[in-house]
Amino acid sequence: MYTRRPRQASLRQDPRYYQLGKGGFWRRTGYAIRYIFITRADSGRIQFNYSEIVGSGLAGAISTYSYHPSNQRTVRNSLSVWGTQVR
Repeated sequence: MYTRRPRQASLRQDPRYYQLGKGGFWRRTGYAIRYIFITRADSGRIQFNYSEIVGSGLAGAISTYSYHPSNQRTVRNSLSVWGTQVR
């Protein structure tokens, strides 16, 4: 949470998630998945969620190449860590 705030602020992205109050399970699920990849700017426009996708990728790569043993420092492992960090 605290690591995301500086990226969101510097990219002028609104980190709040707006809950979809109406619709069935699949409509609400699609909405939730969509908002992983898109977000609203401070101006209200919809844009790609750079702060989440790119920031989590960088964090995953840094943690993989800093903390894992050398035989586990692979792109596949970095992508695995990235996949668990994107929310």
